[in-house]
Amino acid sequence: MARRKIKAFGSNVLKSGNSELAYYKKLQKVQNTDAIYPLDAPGLPPLPPNSAFVAHANALGDTEAAVVEVTVPDENGKSKKVRKVTPSELLASFVQDALRKPGFQMPVSIGPHREKVADFVPGHL
Repeated sequence: MARRKIKAFGSNVLKSGNSELAYYKKLQKVQNTDAIYPLDAPGLPPLPPNSAFVAHANALGDTEAAVVEVTVPDENGKSKKVRKVTPSELLASFVQDALRKPGFQMPVSIGPHREKVADFVPGHL
């Protein structure tokens, strides 16, 4: 079979055969969709309070995005701390880009008063 190059997300990838081309088209369709769960969906683990996504959104002027810990009573009457996410469009777009776009980069805190630009692997946060 003839081998040909397909431009895939900013890099050249060799593909051969129809099955690999079908897989590539399916992968591209999934990666380019806007469908992600809402950040405050039930059962979805909330972002940590010191999340780099929230910090970057706030640094860019987003006042809506926040992760706070609130105390709520459980079924036994005892109080427990629960994290609540207040999502914004900018925060959701950062999470979506980190999950879907290869080569997504964002500054993250690596210590007190120290930041480094992190590369994200699609599908992983």
